[in-house]
Amino acid sequence: MEPPMTLRLFALAASLLAAPLTASAQSDYPNRPINIIVNITPGSGTDLIARTVADAMKDTLKQTIVVENRPGAGGSIGAAVVANSAPDGYRLLVTSSAIAALPAIQPTLSYDTENDLTPIIPLAALPAVVMVSPSKGIRTLNELIEKARKAPGEVMFGSSGVASASHLEVERLRAAAKIKLTHVPYRGAPEAIADTAGGRVDFVIAPLVSGRSFMDAKQLIAIASTSSKRSSLIPDVPTIAESGLNMRLGAWVGLLGPKGMPPELVQKIHDAAAKALESPEVKDRFNKMAAELMPMSSAEFRKLIVDEIKSNKELLAEAIPADKKPN
Repeated sequence: MEPPMTLRLFALAASLLAAPLTASAQSDYPNRPINIIVNITPGSGTDLIARTVADAMKDTLKQTIVVENRPGAGGSIGAAVVANSAPDGYRLLVTSSAIAALPAIQPTLSYDTENDLTPIIPLAALPAVVMVSPSKGIRTLNELIEKARKAPGEVMFGSSGVASASHLEVERLRAAAKIKLTHVPYRGAPEAIADTAGGRVDFVIAPLVSGRSFMDAKQLIAIASTSSKRSSLIPDVPTIAESGLNMRLGAWVGLLGPKGMPPELVQKIHDAAAKALESPEVKDRFNKMAAELMPMSSAEFRKLIVDEIKSNKELLAEAIPADKKPN
């Protein structure tokens, strides 16, 4: 039975009134402070990228941006906060490419990565370096691989958590080199790097910026880089490709929002971030971190995430047995 005419007219009037209000809210955006959630620990490469871009976006958007770390459960805690937020652009997420690995290891996530988050823009590609303690006596990546082949499962690596970007980099290395390694996950990259420097684990793959202080203090040495070419910051360190391994390389850091964000609002935030990324201050900081720009539309970024979710499920199916995956 059709609703009475008065109800239909009321619904039509309400929808007509709501449209200008929504458009007005978007045109006024932002009219209050923005909260950016980083789902990784402070001091990580992702955290440094987030704070660098947020500083520049404050000038672009003429509004305060508060960066807040919400680590835990592989990054799913912070991601869930944003996934369940209002789609008004006032709570956003900066995360690493590990966001695309969580569905492979946490089938009971409280949100759907593909459908409950809105990809906005990738902020940077963040090449990492393979780091070891000088006390280990390993000077090249091939020496590390050979050690692992001679003692399957005895070589231990640290990471910033199960399915973190640093974990994924090692799993790709493991698959390409056909070796067996033992994974020691930590709460974040700083802890994994510190234990590698102390010799408690054999190696770690992490952003250069995160381990640079240990390298400068001669507590860690870099034996390979995940970048496509040698970095000017560490020109004597070869790339993994130079060691003869054929593997997909590199992690990224991106900006996402909740589901249901209007396309016009997504584009406005995308453009503000893109403008911030072109600022001399951001470029200078990125150069010091060996971070690289990744120009993409929001649609291209979404496709990247969807494709990586699929490939990570295949990669981690072998690395993490079903009975070892967290609930």
